[in-house]
Amino acid sequence: AKYAMETSGDLQKAIRQFEEIIQTYPNQKEYGAKSQFYIGICYEKLGNREATKAFQKVISNYPDEEKIVLLAKDRLSYLDSPPEKDSRMNMDFQLQQVWAEPLDNMGNPSPDGRYLSYVNWNVPCLAIYDFNTRESKDITSTKGVWGAASIWPETSIWSPDGTKLAYVWYGEENISIRVVGIESSEPEEIFSGESADYSQPYAWSSDGKFILSILCLGNEGHEIVLISLADHSVKSLKKLEGGSHPLVSLSPDDKTVAYSYTPDLNSPETDIYLLNIKDGTEMTLIDHPKTDYNPLWMPDGQTVIFFSDRTGTVSVWSQKLKDGEADGEEQLIKNLNRLNPMAITHNGDLFMTFHEGGNDIYSAVIDPENGTISSGPKRIVESDIGWNTGASYSPDGKKMAYVSQRGVLNPQLAWGQQSL
Repeated sequence: AKYAMETSGDLQKAIRQFEEIIQTYPNQKEYGAKSQFYIGICYEKLGNREATKAFQKVISNYPDEEKIVLLAKDRLSYLDSPPEKDSRMNMDFQLQQVWAEPLDNMGNPSPDGRYLSYVNWNVPCLAIYDFNTRESKDITSTKGVWGAASIWPETSIWSPDGTKLAYVWYGEENISIRVVGIESSEPEEIFSGESADYSQPYAWSSDGKFILSILCLGNEGHEIVLISLADHSVKSLKKLEGGSHPLVSLSPDDKTVAYSYTPDLNSPETDIYLLNIKDGTEMTLIDHPKTDYNPLWMPDGQTVIFFSDRTGTVSVWSQKLKDGEADGEEQLIKNLNRLNPMAITHNGDLFMTFHEGGNDIYSAVIDPENGTISSGPKRIVESDIGWNTGASYSPDGKKMAYVSQRGVLNPQLAWGQQSL
């Protein structure tokens, strides 16, 4: 269990194993107390509010284990009054939960880290959440409709000054890109989407004049483009035939695009490249047999943060740059699990979404006459809990085929990460 927690970084697996120790050996109070304490540590690393409950259980359930109780009290004291952020800048990578009830993960943090954009699917419309006031506000001018001809907004990114959002619009005729002010100004269409099956904005240039986007061209592959906010013209930067949906990021000086791409959908290998916007030259930044994806620029433009499954779980890595090229070897920052990156704010905070729970396979016996469940549901796949889906019975009902997800949770990189 400690190996899963400290080495492989599979915190959910570690929690399950520590809980199993407590249940299997109820009379081993020392190991029970330590296991309960480590459960709290795992939840704390995940930024989960369950950490407080876990440490409180150490104190209430194992009062005679004085050393562990003191450690639990110390962690509770820290959680109740954490030190100021500036005093932790030189410490290890810290995880902090900032919102526990998001409606979806199709938005991004504002450049100053105060707001988070998302889709309010109940309307549907774009909405923003204020981390300071803990209040949400709908952007009513982006309201769609549900019905026979449904239309709705999707993925959104912030302008450099934090006053506007560029977002995907699922219209009746096509999928386009629009821009709207967060104070509910009238949306402006900047890309009609007629030439692409799907279009998605990824980054706003620092001067606010262009938006880096991806156009999905069906069987023709994908195209990395810059869309002008002034005249809505489209500048092609790179066409990618076949392969995966590229994940792109724009350098702070607007000169370089970092992107990840899987050329062959039958292969899990995904590498990271640097593309010079001015002359179109390109170089490979990260070349590794495993999946390295979703590069994000740090605010100083001297480091690219990226994500990889090379340690067996999703991990955060950094690569320093010098004169537009890799400077030294990439460095492991932290092993994570069930986390998807969103964006890095101006002060260097990395926002990510945590996938609570997961998908599992259950069986239940149903009464065919009245449709009620007579027994179950019962989970029938006990390995890789939270990572299993797509169950299908064999014709004789004696076997079941299913898909088990490994490592990377990004649906755009699902190929190569799933086993049958």
